[in-house]
Amino acid sequence: MASTDKGAQERVYIQAAEWLDKLSEGDLDNLSKHRFIKWLELDLQHRQVFERMLSTWHDPSLALASKKLRTERGHESLRDRGWGFSFWQWGASFACMAVIAVAAFQWHPLTSDEPAAIVLATDVNSDKETLLEDGSQVQMQSASEVVVAFSEQERRINLRKGQAYFAVAKNKQRPFIVKVGAASVTAVGTAFNIDRGHSQTDVTVYEGAVEVLGAIGQPSILLKAGERVRITQDQPGAIEQVNISNLVDWRSGWIEISRESLEFLVERLNRHSQKPIVFAEAGIGAQNVAGRFRLDDVEQALALLEKLHDLKIEHTPQEIRITRGSRSTNALPL
Repeated sequence: MASTDKGAQERVYIQAAEWLDKLSEGDLDNLSKHRFIKWLELDLQHRQVFERMLSTWHDPSLALASKKLRTERGHESLRDRGWGFSFWQWGASFACMAVIAVAAFQWHPLTSDEPAAIVLATDVNSDKETLLEDGSQVQMQSASEVVVAFSEQERRINLRKGQAYFAVAKNKQRPFIVKVGAASVTAVGTAFNIDRGHSQTDVTVYEGAVEVLGAIGQPSILLKAGERVRITQDQPGAIEQVNISNLVDWRSGWIEISRESLEFLVERLNRHSQKPIVFAEAGIGAQNVAGRFRLDDVEQALALLEKLHDLKIEHTPQEIRITRGSRSTNALPL
């Protein structure tokens, strides 16, 4: 375990040294700034190591990280530029780098000087549309929650749960960034929908294009109008083509599925149900279902499920229970 911890700490020093190297080359573009800040926010240790690098250069771990960078990167290193391997010998180059780094932190400081956050939430079976201060619109499905934190440099939103459609006002100087767990979707002026579930997130682009970024260190993908991607465990999957003109989405009050699990459907029906819908038996939620179901009429949707997929719906004062139907029960081996 100690060896694993040491290796993880070593990787943090290497990553921090890489960011220092990038900062030394000049101002970061907006996308690089976003990735840099995301790296800082991922773990408190990232910030601590980076701050320590800025405040002192007599750190042997930092020297080791720099040495590894020279070996692994395969291109001009800090030493090759004449800066010297020992960080305390950088002199004027260090001063230049410190100024650049401080400028980056002024853009997004490490202290609590964050833009004021606004929490938007919807109740069960209650959709909501909100006009944001930049002119963008967000339409939130029932039982959803987003946190809005805009600054002069970027427009940041955290989709904590549920589903939302974003119509983004164009502003190339202020990227519109929606975080979904460790993943993120970045746009400058477009329209897209994000459906965040318990185990996966679907991103669908209606207009323009967005950049989808998974876990730290993974390459981003460009998603264009008429395309959809599913993010699982913070990793985007294969891009799927969708017909936007014929797409039935939640804003119409319906959901249409063809190759999804019953668990997927029930999770979305629960956003509109006054009582929780639960599975009374293990394994029921894994079966595939298909059809078009009304989101604002859960009773009708459940009745259709019961009819089409040999299920039994039971109502109790506290919950709605889904069990296997008679045909499925009779088919079970003795």
